Amino acid sequence: MSATGTPKRRSAGLRMAARLAFVVFWLAAGGLALEFYESWCHVQRERHAAEYMRGAAVEPPFMRPATVEEQTRIVEQGFGPRAFAKAKEPSPPPAQAEPPQTGASQERFWALVAMPDDERNARATLDGEHWMLFDESERLEVELGDPYFRARESYYNPILELGWFHAFANLRPGESAIVDEVAGPMWRRRVTRLNASDPRTGAAKTLIQSQLLLPHPTINELLELYGDMESGHVLVPSYINRPGLTGATTTDQFGFVNKPVALPKPDGVFRIVCIGGSTTHEGEVGSMRTTDLLQQLFEAQFDGVSVEVVNCGIAGSNSHDFRRHAMDYLRYEPDLLLYYEGMNDVTMLLGHRYSQIPPMKLRLLKSKFLASRYNRWLLDTDGYFESDWRHTTQRNLLALRLAAEEAGVPMVCASFAWAQRDTGSRAEVNYLEVNALTTWGAGFANYDTLDHYLERHNDNLKRICEAHGIGYLPLAENYHHGLTHFRDLCHFTTTGMQERARLLHAWLTPWLEARLVP
Repeated sequence: MSATGTPKRRSAGLRMAARLAFVVFWLAAGGLALEFYESWCHVQRERHAAEYMRGAAVEPPFMRPATVEEQTRIVEQGFGPRAFAKAKEPSPPPAQAEPPQTGASQERFWALVAMPDDERNARATLDGEHWMLFDESERLEVELGDPYFRARESYYNPILELGWFHAFANLRPGESAIVDEVAGPMWRRRVTRLNASDPRTGAAKTLIQSQLLLPHPTINELLELYGDMESGHVLVPSYINRPGLTGATTTDQFGFVNKPVALPKPDGVFRIVCIGGSTTHEGEVGSMRTTDLLQQLFEAQFDGVSVEVVNCGIAGSNSHDFRRHAMDYLRYEPDLLLYYEGMNDVTMLLGHRYSQIPPMKLRLLKSKFLASRYNRWLLDTDGYFESDWRHTTQRNLLALRLAAEEAGVPMVCASFAWAQRDTGSRAEVNYLEVNALTTWGAGFANYDTLDHYLERHNDNLKRICEAHGIGYLPLAENYHHGLTHFRDLCHFTTTGMQERARLLHAWLTPWLEARLVP
């Protein structure tokens, strides 16, 4: 049996290996064919999108490239990619030898902990504070406040390898210290390590307080801190212009793109301040903008009352920047804050998630077929998006709402609208696909993924507005348009601005009538 059985077993083994090789060959061939087909489709989409852009004269909306001198200044001051590369391996100054005063800080922290979660985060975030409490084993127990610090740092560094932890490394056990100005050129802050005691249990803790030295910087403070630009533009965090510009760019006394605003506010004026990114900014004074159209619709509508609409849009900014400008908005003496933003926060959160994707999924994302068909699964962002949205956008939004509430100013948010892919021609669909992937998705998030998370953003926004007494305007729910109303995925055409202004006017009119009509 052994003499005759061995060849049979070898023959069966060879047949099995041949079948396996056959299957592997055709699977590989099929995979290559699918990859080739998707690559070909991608090339065709890009070609058709380029043809559409040439025919429709689609250009990046309302932006200008920085001059060579400005780019040099940006690199020198650290506002470009080099600054973020340095932030991954910070070299903070040594901790100060003098121990800080711990009593007031601990009282502040435990008072915050006693508040409801949203309330304490709004309070600390508005004041530019971020707190972390560690137990004796250096495990993080409590985290609250300014989401900019942890949201940024936790994606680039493990929690215990942050730059200011390195500055504390040589301290003796039980020793407290302060590190100043460790944020580099972006934002100056002070980080303090304190020995704390839990008043509930008496257990020993370590408390880290990180605080912006300028939680609400005015334009004059930023000019003093970072210097002026000969071109008239101030390229510092969250500001693109200095106040009082005239000519191609006109700015008001606070650096926003408006005509100068009368202050103190005259009698008989109801002032609406609009907050957002480029979809609020929409260009220069004198161009077609939604805010100007909205003000025109309100003209002469109320006897004895003039409705002013002030544009405080900052192109390219997100909820971090809007929260830091809370006091700037309130300096206009507004009667209403109107918030409109979504795309910049969604792309920010997706970018955070992309930096955490396991290497295997990153390799799979390089496949055009897999990245196209299974984009959201490869990014695996559902749970992360919800958690990150609550940690960032929600905290910033509620901090802005707290500032408005303390000033006695009501606030309303409009849901974020974007171009619908199923309303246009094949060329328009191709353009939106390419624009979503290359511009807003940073090369990894496609239209379907952005569409999904913009809907999630609006759902979360509505939930927060209902829970915290913020007005909610369902713009996205009533704005189903394609490239007749949008010039790209989210910026409006003239027709789109007119339609948006009409909708906002229709929703705001009853609210204003209740307050302005005797």
